[in-house]
Amino acid sequence: MPTIDRSPQLRYGPDQVETDPKDVPPELYQFIVDHGSNLLSDKFYTSMFESSVRLLKPLL
Repeated sequence: MPTIDRSPQLRYGPDQVETDPKDVPPELYQFIVDHGSNLLSDKFYTSMFESSVRLLKPLL
């Protein structure tokens, strides 16, 4: 699971965090935020998954 970049440089860009969570109950979303995390956007998660596939595929 990729980490959420909270640095001022935003290495992964502002698109890494879901800004309008629709599939998560408000209580669960608040719990996640209260515990120092956030939800990854689908676009960001997909890009990280594709990057992992490209890296690991030659090793299989």
